[in-house]
Amino acid sequence: RSSRASIDLLAKHDSLLQNAFENPEARALLEKDNKLEPFKDAVRAVALWGDESQMASVLGIIMDETGTDPFYFDKFGIDASDTLIAWCISSADVFQAFEDNKLALEILEGQRPGIARTLSGEFGIRNFGRYPEELLIRQFDELTVGGKYGVIAYPRLDHGLAFNNDGSKEAMRTLSQQLGDTKIRITEAGSLFDLKKRMTQLQSKYGKLSFGFLGAHGGKDAMQFGWGKKNEVWTDDVLRSSSAARIHDYFEEGATLVLESCSTGAEEGIGQAISDALKMKVIAPGSTAGGIQRLQVLRNEDQPEVPPGFDIEFKWAQAQQYEQGVLQKSSDSR
Repeated sequence: RSSRASIDLLAKHDSLLQNAFENPEARALLEKDNKLEPFKDAVRAVALWGDESQMASVLGIIMDETGTDPFYFDKFGIDASDTLIAWCISSADVFQAFEDNKLALEILEGQRPGIARTLSGEFGIRNFGRYPEELLIRQFDELTVGGKYGVIAYPRLDHGLAFNNDGSKEAMRTLSQQLGDTKIRITEAGSLFDLKKRMTQLQSKYGKLSFGFLGAHGGKDAMQFGWGKKNEVWTDDVLRSSSAARIHDYFEEGATLVLESCSTGAEEGIGQAISDALKMKVIAPGSTAGGIQRLQVLRNEDQPEVPPGFDIEFKWAQAQQYEQGVLQKSSDSR
């Protein structure tokens, strides 16, 4: 869709969208970006700040423009509004997000009827097109199977396609292939509170994690798990936190936490603080990451019970590795 088409759509539906920008943050977003994609930015603003009636109007617009049947989601047993809002905030291109996710839904349900309802309910997944279908199918098939496992946890908010691209999918495939019998549980969170709830549910149902890949938009001193300050975690928050011991207990001894979050691996930043607070190994990019470019699972064949390690290169950044807060390794992959 061209910028001109986006402008035309905004004008066409102005009567439905015009009241959605009473929130100053929403107005600021539109004023900043409307030279390029005003309709898409308007939709994202409504998804983030609009009330229920505004959101219902916008979802109706999108379903009409994309030719989506109003009862499309009923056949999969998933909530239409909740799913559509997730799609709206998961991509800078609303229409591409719809195409990708609808295609993934059809493929998944064609092979495993009921999979969408299960993944949505059990793991919070809404953006089905983000992940390799074979990984989601395996997760569905192994729903009640125990054994060693780790987590890939991504936020639903993703304005820059950091977690929805071919490189990210290939890294997940590589991880799955090299882990062998060690399972991957993918989860998605709409907020920081939701992330904590998902992690607690995983630990309660499947036991302690052998590793974790945690996605978030970030900087040296912060990680963002949703919109607004309540979904931000800062270095000072980590240093002052009294819950480090409880979070540490989510993981097996010797587990590695990989932060897929730009600049969080910079020295004296939030990644180093997390490593120190949790007393565990943390790998994170030292600057803008651009996603994982290369991944190698490190296993000790003589000690299969030991959690796996990882040799990681980010596309644009150095991979910084900390152990209990001390920098161990910095590999330049630029």
